[in-house]
Amino acid sequence: MTESLSAAIEATARIIGEHIDRMFDSLTALQPLVLNLTGSAGPVYRKTLTALREPLGELIHAHAGLVDGAGLAVAPGLLADADLWLQWWRRGSDGGLHFKEHTFNPDSVNFYDYTALDWFNIPATTGEPVLVGPYVDSGGTDLRVITAALAVAHNQNRCSVLAADLSLDFLEVLFLRSLRRREQHVALVTGTGKVVVSNTARHATGTLLTPNALAQAEPALSCSVPVSRIPAGPWRLVVLP
Repeated sequence: MTESLSAAIEATARIIGEHIDRMFDSLTALQPLVLNLTGSAGPVYRKTLTALREPLGELIHAHAGLVDGAGLAVAPGLLADADLWLQWWRRGSDGGLHFKEHTFNPDSVNFYDYTALDWFNIPATTGEPVLVGPYVDSGGTDLRVITAALAVAHNQNRCSVLAADLSLDFLEVLFLRSLRRREQHVALVTGTGKVVVSNTARHATGTLLTPNALAQAEPALSCSVPVSRIPAGPWRLVVLP
C-alpha cells in the first residue's frame, strides 16, 4: 500500500506541475508583446493595452478550467493617464470573456492597491515568478484563488506583472482524480504550510498547518511539485496523520 501511495503522490505532483508549467509558458510568451506595447518613446495610455484582450483571451481558453482570469498589472507611473491600472479579463458564466473593472481611487473603500499584494510585489521587486495563495481576492474578484505571476521589466527600474488566477475547483478535481480514493490524509501545501487542496475535510483549503502538524507528516511520502520556473518547488504533497 505504501509503495502504491508513494507512486500516486509522485504522479499527482508531476501532473499538477505540468499544468502549472504550461500556464507559466503561456504567460511568458506575452512578455515581448507587453514590452512592445509599452516601449514607445512617447506617453503610453490605458487604451494601448486593449491590444492584450485577444492574447489573454487565448491564454484563458488554452487553459480552460485551470485559469479563471488573467491580465497585466501595470507598474505604477508607467501610464500617462493612470497611476495604477489592471488590464484584466475573466471567463464569465456564459463562457465569454469579460473585462474586470477595479477601483483605483485611494479614497474609496474599494481601493484595490495591487502593489501591496504579494502576487505583484514579489515579482516586481525580485524578478522571480510566484504562486500566491490560496487567498480571498478582496476588492478584486472577491473569490478564493491562487495567483501565478511573473515580472515584465521595463526601463527605469519599473516592473509590471503578468498574472493569472487559478481555479481551486480545477486543482481539487485534478488532485483527487490523480490521487484516487485513499484512506490516508493527503494534502497539497504551500511553502508556508497553507493547504491548497486535500482529500479530507480535516484539512480544508486555506487551512494553515502548524509546524507541529507538518512535522508529523510522513517524510518518505512527501513530494515536491516540480515547477521549472520555481526551482525550490512552490508546493508539496504530504501525508498527514
